[in-house]
Amino acid sequence: MLLTVMIAGGLFLGMIAILALGYSQIEQERNGKITDVPSVQPGHCMLCNAPLRRPGTVDEAVFEVQRRIDTEMQDVAAILGRGGPASYSRLYQA
Repeated sequence: MLLTVMIAGGLFLGMIAILALGYSQIEQERNGKITDVPSVQPGHCMLCNAPLRRPGTVDEAVFEVQRRIDTEMQDVAAILGRGGPASYSRLYQA
């Protein structure tokens, strides 16, 4: 019984120590004492600082989604057209 209480007490003290270290790290970050964080440049990779591709516009994203949907619909129409009546393939014509 005494051994169980000692193990539980040790685990409890360990949890309290982890919480205290986490809290002190949060306070250091809040006060700005951690300065070894590299600055992030927009348009560059955070890890290797390599330039990233230019971000796409909303119009380009919509066009790409519509193109993918059309391709999928053509595939479905081709599959349905092979094994079933022609009316099925006309349902999914893109």
